Amino acid sequence: AEIISTVNANRERLYYQRAMRTHAFAVGEYTIGKTTRTPVLGMAYPLLDDGKVVMLTVTSIELTDLERSAQLALHGQPARLTIVDRNGNILLRSSEHQGDSLIGSNIAQTPLGHRLLHGGQAESCTLPDLDGQPTLVAYAPLGPVHEPYAYLALSLPVSAVEARYKTQES
Repeated sequence: AEIISTVNANRERLYYQRAMRTHAFAVGEYTIGKTTRTPVLGMAYPLLDDGKVVMLTVTSIELTDLERSAQLALHGQPARLTIVDRNGNILLRSSEHQGDSLIGSNIAQTPLGHRLLHGGQAESCTLPDLDGQPTLVAYAPLGPVHEPYAYLALSLPVSAVEARYKTQES
């Protein structure tokens, strides 16, 4: 987690503004950390006194660490986990190959990005993945329904599903 000595340094960050406005826990969007200079996702939790914000607890998650954890969790599986922020910037995308990080890439104009950002509630469908291959995708918004922080997708290549089905038929 990134530690910043003064909250004033974060006033322009979305999570800071949202926490101050809503008086509730807030998550930002993809950004480069001010001290770490690495991709991070910032968040803030306001401490209130008589309904006024008296202090914000601010932290961030280093996305490269999160991505490594996802790769370990899905190791050896054809499934892929993707999380994007509200603008379509990749926060996490598990990859079969180390070093293939897409953190920070914007996928808003791709079929997957469009479905995540405009698909509404949790659902599943078949659509081309970022590499163009047909995938079965289950996705859901993360956070409040009216203003999600991010979107999560778990995808599986259609070819892997078909191969598994054919194996079971035999």
